[in-house]
Amino acid sequence: MPGRARERTWPRTREEVDVALHSIGLALDELLGSAQVKGDIEAPAVADVRSILRERFANADVDARRLDVIVHGARVILIGVVGDPLSRLIAEDIAWSLPQVAECENRLAVV
Repeated sequence: MPGRARERTWPRTREEVDVALHSIGLALDELLGSAQVKGDIEAPAVADVRSILRERFANADVDARRLDVIVHGARVILIGVVGDPLSRLIAEDIAWSLPQVAECENRLAVV
């Protein structure tokens, strides 16, 4: 009958589900190709991330004298004090701008 939807058959056994999932995985691999995601990027040395962030803070006029950067792999924690709410947000945005950063925790206080 024209216009009638084709009946879909779903996997019924564990083996059929495994085959279907494997096929989906292969299709995604082909679709994504060599695309990199943040988790795939090799983490630079902790000192490198800190120095890059300090340089970018200075370029953005964020007073980082009372700001500390803790780096654990792809995770960055900002701790300390800034002078205004905008500086707090800018510091976090700068940290997120690094391709190596997969997680950023902003513990900065505004005084």
